[in-house]
Amino acid sequence: MTPLQRFLTDAEGDATVEAFMRWALYDSEHGYYARRIADVGQTGDFSTSATIAPALALAVAAWAQSHRADVAQRGRWHLIEVGPGNGRLAAEILRAFGWWTRSRVTYHLIETSAPLEAHQREELSRWTRGLFGPALRWHADLNDALREADGGALILSNEFVDALPCAVLARSAARDPWREVSLRWDDTNQHAVEVLNELSPERAAEISVCTQILPSSVSRCEVHFAYRDWLKDWRASWHRGRMLTYAAAEERERALNAFTAGDGRGRVLIAPSVGPSASTLAAHLLSPGRYSGSQSGPALPMPW
Repeated sequence: MTPLQRFLTDAEGDATVEAFMRWALYDSEHGYYARRIADVGQTGDFSTSATIAPALALAVAAWAQSHRADVAQRGRWHLIEVGPGNGRLAAEILRAFGWWTRSRVTYHLIETSAPLEAHQREELSRWTRGLFGPALRWHADLNDALREADGGALILSNEFVDALPCAVLARSAARDPWREVSLRWDDTNQHAVEVLNELSPERAAEISVCTQILPSSVSRCEVHFAYRDWLKDWRASWHRGRMLTYAAAEERERALNAFTAGDGRGRVLIAPSVGPSASTLAAHLLSPGRYSGSQSGPALPMPW
């Protein structure tokens, strides 16, 4: 029995695409990020802008220094990177800071992948030597880093959203209800097959505010419940600071670039691309899927 067959059999029913993605990426035995990723960059499985040129790191370093006062007027301050890849972005940011700024920053790396953490520690080993190096901390949970930072930190991520599972919804016609795409093991043909299941009333209500304004030509879309849940998990621990999320997009409407800030009262404010300007948690996180027979529409705001 293959790992996929065992996973779908153990599901005791259809497994949603979201559940399958979570298993395929993060299962402790078979997950790609958990066990199998080789590296990021020219010698790795894929590249990001941070592994090709230092331009992004220089821009992020400038952003961090311009907002340092939001978390600490003087002395030590905290910078948190979520999903640091192979550590190249962190290394270039620290290089751009210069020795005086480096000596006062605690740089936290949020990582759940053992292979990638090993790459990060090797990439950043030069900064662990000497009297004026940064303090480096690794955590599996962002809440742990925020507790160490006493709730005040600048938070950044590069291509992190792409590493989270998403739900896939489909409909056969514009007036048909949305259904969730799932997988089922076909014993006869010995492979996984796609099936469409009705949404629970709770799930349907959750996505109706967005899907009701999708163009009728859109037959599939992705909803990033996992990213929403991740934000909810730690936002109560974050009291001051700013967040910069960067995600490159092949299509402009799929971009998830956003600045985020905590306003000092425990709320999280998000506005796509332009900075904090809303009073509720919202982001452009509903993106049309790219599947045969589907037509893309605009990314839509999902209020939380």
